[in-house]
Formats: sequence, structure tokens, C-alpha cells
Amino acid sequence: MIGITQVKVDILELLKFNLSGEYLSSEPISTGHINSTFKLKFSNAEYILQVINSKIFTSVPSVMNNISLVTGHLNSKGVSTLEYINNYNGLNYLKTSKGEYIRICKYVDNSISMEFSDDLKYIYNAGLGFGEFCYNVLDIPNDKVVDVIPNFHNTKWYLDRLFYITNVLQYQDRVYKCQNLLDSLYSLKDYSNVVQSVHKRITHNDVKFSNVLFNRFDKSVKCVIDLDTIMNGYLSYDFADGVRSICRNSDNTLNLEKLEAYSKGFLSYPISVEEKSILIDSIIAISLELSSRYLYEYICNSNYFNLKSVQDNLTKASGYLLFAKDVISKRNYIEV
Repeated sequence: MIGITQVKVDILELLKFNLSGEYLSSEPISTGHINSTFKLKFSNAEYILQVINSKIFTSVPSVMNNISLVTGHLNSKGVSTLEYINNYNGLNYLKTSKGEYIRICKYVDNSISMEFSDDLKYIYNAGLGFGEFCYNVLDIPNDKVVDVIPNFHNTKWYLDRLFYITNVLQYQDRVYKCQNLLDSLYSLKDYSNVVQSVHKRITHNDVKFSNVLFNRFDKSVKCVIDLDTIMNGYLSYDFADGVRSICRNSDNTLNLEKLEAYSKGFLSYPISVEEKSILIDSIIAISLELSSRYLYEYICNSNYFNLKSVQDNLTKASGYLLFAKDVISKRNYIEV
């Protein structure tokens, strides 16, 4: 076995992939809360192995087909992207003898990733990387990609789900404790309609700072990673999710200096007039969506997001609501 406490995959499973050299070691990578990720060292190369969370991604073949389609498309345009290794059946994933789904991609040399930065060059380049990604997958036909998580970034659906469960559980103590949050979310629910007149396109759908790899020497973008959520979505939501994750201060206010840097990068690539007109409202909408998702987890006493405690969901929900309100207070003088 390969360090059973680190990688629960038999060495014989790895031999089914076209890997270079002899296996040397492995180490876990702690970032991310959906899949389990490990760095593998072989004598001739280094790789990233992931155990895919098949409870979240119920059709792993569809996820991996989406990834294959998009990475192949980006390669054809000369855009750097992840390179997944095929197994002996020619697939870019493997179902192990234990029923786990694993995949392996080449480690990107001289790359770094981070959860947070105050460096405006990194922030500009993050926007540039995601803007380039969205622009270069625009010409993939929508019907070529499978929507692997139903209702993902359907803000109205998430809000309606929350209001429904709070009605069912209205006499529970957890609902009582967060009534002010619920009232605020309900008063802002119209923001869930911001994208209703905009056409969907292929998008990343999980835009955050840790999902871009940077060149460790000059801070430029190596490539965009974490491609599991490639689906039909809204460009304005990809932009907004980046603002929410990259340009939010620790006190849940919008950092205008970071927003300017990120926006300049992302909008280096053209978007439609309709998409540009709803960028700010999309920041509000996606923040309300996340607030409702965390609040739902708190009320249901569940922990989808793998937080330290279920109680932390309430803190997250409050934070994203505060952020949405701060963006609303500043929206009249924000320029993107």
C-alpha cells in the first residue's frame, strides 16, 4: 500500500496509469474540501492524484468527459491547462477495486497556489487567468457539456430551498436563532433574478484564488485548475464568484483596490453588453446564494462544506450576507 494514512489506493491501481518511472513517495495536499488530493513522486516525474468525491459528483464519467473536452479545446488554442494521464483503458480516470474514483494529472512545475493574497499583481493575474479561461471555452457548444450538479448557481433554487425548510422547521430552536438572517435574505431575494435574461455559456463555476496556479518566479498564471464544475453557467457569476473570494476583506467588506485589479484582469477579454451590465448585481446574488447555502446547512444540522463545526455555517452565512449588503451600499460608485 502507499502510506495507508495518506493515500488509500493500492500501488497496483497506480500501475494501471501511464506513469513515468518508479514510485517513491506521496504526501497529502490539504486545500479543498470536496476531493482528497495528494502529490505523488516518481523517479522520472511528479503527479497530482485525486480521489473524486462521488457523493457530490454522482456521475464521475460525465465530470471527466467535461474535463477532457475542455482541456483538449484549450490545448488546441495553445492555452496552458492541466494534463490528465490516461489509464490502460484510455480513460482519464479509474474506478478502483474499492469502488473509489481516482484521477492523476501531471504536476505543474514551478507553480504555486494560495488561498489569499494582498499582492495586486497576483490578483490582476488571477482575474486575467479566469477571464482567459472563460473566453477560450466560449465557442464550445453548450450541449457538449453535461451539467454535473443540478441547480448549481441557481440562486433562486437555493433561496427557495432555504425558505421551504425553515417553514417546515419553523418551531425549531435553530430557525429561531437565525430569524434576522432569514428576514434579510428574504428582503433581498429579488437579486436571484439578475441572470434570468442572460444566455448560459460554458463556465468554470468555482472561481476562487486557490483555483489558479501561478508561476513562482514572476507571478504570471500557469493555468486554471479544479475543473470539476465545468458546466453551462453565467459568465457574470464566474466574475462575481472571483470578487467574492478574492476581493472580500476579513470584515466582510468589498476591497475596492482589489476589485479594480481583478476586474482589469478578467475584463481584458471581451464579454457581452448584457453580461457586463449585471456584473455588480451578480456579486450580490452569488453572495446571497452562498449565505443561503451555509444557513441551510446550519438549520439542517449538516456539514456539506466540511467546516470544523456545524455552528461555523452560521458564521459563514452571516459573513456573506454582510458582504452582499456592503456591495449594495457601494454599487452606485463601483466601476468595472
